[in-house]
Amino acid sequence: MGSASRMTEGAGRGGRRRGFLGAAGLLLLCITACQVHYYRERRTPEVRGVVLDAENGKPVAGADVGVTVFGFPSNPLAGMASPPRWALAGEMLTTTSDGTFILPSRCPSPESTGVSWLSYLLWGPMQKRSIGILVYAPEYIPLISEADGFDWTTDPWVAAASAGSKSVVKVTRTGSLKAGFRYTLHMRRAVTRKDWESKCALTKQVASSHGEPYQTWLFNDLTGYLERWPQGEKAGEYYALLWETAAYRSCDYMRQDLANGQLSRKELEVYSERGSKILALARGLNPISVGMDEESFRRDLAQHEESLQCAKMLLEERQPSLQGGAK
Repeated sequence: MGSASRMTEGAGRGGRRRGFLGAAGLLLLCITACQVHYYRERRTPEVRGVVLDAENGKPVAGADVGVTVFGFPSNPLAGMASPPRWALAGEMLTTTSDGTFILPSRCPSPESTGVSWLSYLLWGPMQKRSIGILVYAPEYIPLISEADGFDWTTDPWVAAASAGSKSVVKVTRTGSLKAGFRYTLHMRRAVTRKDWESKCALTKQVASSHGEPYQTWLFNDLTGYLERWPQGEKAGEYYALLWETAAYRSCDYMRQDLANGQLSRKELEVYSERGSKILALARGLNPISVGMDEESFRRDLAQHEESLQCAKMLLEERQPSLQGGAK
């Protein structure tokens, strides 16, 4: 009697265990099926285009094109778990000889979006998306699209305020989410002083919140302006900004940052290279145009020359700290 009761009780527990495991398995299967469905729904569209000269229609080869596809979670819980707008895909591309570029379609992973696994599971199907595009070429006014739109139908483009007209850019977009999108981007060549001021203003806007290659773009545009208009209205402002992009440090601070691992060999090489270019430009500037009297300007140049000599000396010493410094 007791043995039969124990057998019955054991069978009951085994049945409940199997039932629990079966329910858990079914739930896991449903979650997996939903995630597979959502994963496919989250697939980003292919984004391709061509960059052309606005005046002659010829392709602009070698232009840098930054493409970012943003997504907006449909599940409000996901928005609470991490930022409400996530970068699903993005890459810095370079136009080919015919001015074209392409960002292939892809399925974003949690690693590529930078969101947590919890947010990824709660994400739900993508209902709202937007595309951000930035185009830079040395002799042209940059193109910068805002990526704050919540659908595919709007792509507001920013034109330099000083240009006074939205004719700075001309953008055509066709396609759909599944078929992908095609852009035709017309860039206007920077010719006049006002054009270059617009160019520098737009590049500065981007570089203010990003690292490379945006800082290099800004350095090139500022030097381009000063080479053409050393006595220009913006000469003083751009001269000061150039030293900021070069990440100027005094000799004592360079040694200290090297010792603390906060300065790498690459950063020191960049400072040395950019600083030398700035000094070469400075010798052709009028102190008044950069907002200094002659004595202050000479003293400023002497200070920068001393710093650059220190940087070159540290590079020649090949100290171990330079090899493992901050990246």
